[in-house]
Amino acid sequence: MFVAVVCDPGSEDSRSALYALLPQYGFEKVQRACYETTQIDERRLASLKREIDKVT
Repeated sequence: MFVAVVCDPGSEDSRSALYALLPQYGFEKVQRACYETTQIDERRLASLKREIDKVT
């Protein structure tokens, strides 16, 4: 499934954590603050959402 994430974190710590987390799920940076992947399934996407909630 294709998923894009555009990041606008509220703090530098959140930004660093997000930018470190997304590549672990197969996302590639395509523009400033924009990451994309076509290699994620629904289970991993749900896991990513939980991880993002933890760091933001």
